[in-house]
Amino acid sequence: MKILIDAGTVCVHAVFLLVLGVGQPLVSQEVSHYTKSYANTEYGFSVRIPPPLVGLGEQVPDANRGFRIHFSDDEFDRLSVMASIMTETSASSGADSDRHPPTGFEALDTQNRKTELGGLEATRIFQRLRRQTDGALFMMVTIVAKRQDRSIEYTLTLQAPQKHYVERAKVLDAVVDSFRLLSLK
Repeated sequence: MKILIDAGTVCVHAVFLLVLGVGQPLVSQEVSHYTKSYANTEYGFSVRIPPPLVGLGEQVPDANRGFRIHFSDDEFDRLSVMASIMTETSASSGADSDRHPPTGFEALDTQNRKTELGGLEATRIFQRLRRQTDGALFMMVTIVAKRQDRSIEYTLTLQAPQKHYVERAKVLDAVVDSFRLLSLK
């Protein structure tokens, strides 16, 4: 494990091996850990990560597109900050594809409003969801902004149990307030 310190950001790279049979490596994947801040020059954005939270880098095939902050062991209690290259299909569908609830959830209420992300026009989509397996209530907030000059789409998604939504939304708001566009390499 190596630790790199760069401008107040701690990035820990750990290699995990999935083992098949008698210790033969099947897959090697690298996961990065980010504290304090995250900067991505490939997709041109940076954000601050509120302490003491840690952002986990995405694994292949989403490597270097963004990170996630997990608030608990529940896979639907997290904040993801992602970027992607827009295709003709994603550009024409707009934020509509982000209105569909995750598999295993039923949307009870959906609202959207215009907002801003790093100086870009954006859409904020609020959804109240019910998990079909246990009836638990969740909130999902998705913010989508498009950088038209480079065909890049930024998507921030908060998924949280309804009972923890207010405190999790403060983290989302802090990340949104710190979002900055960077020059692309």
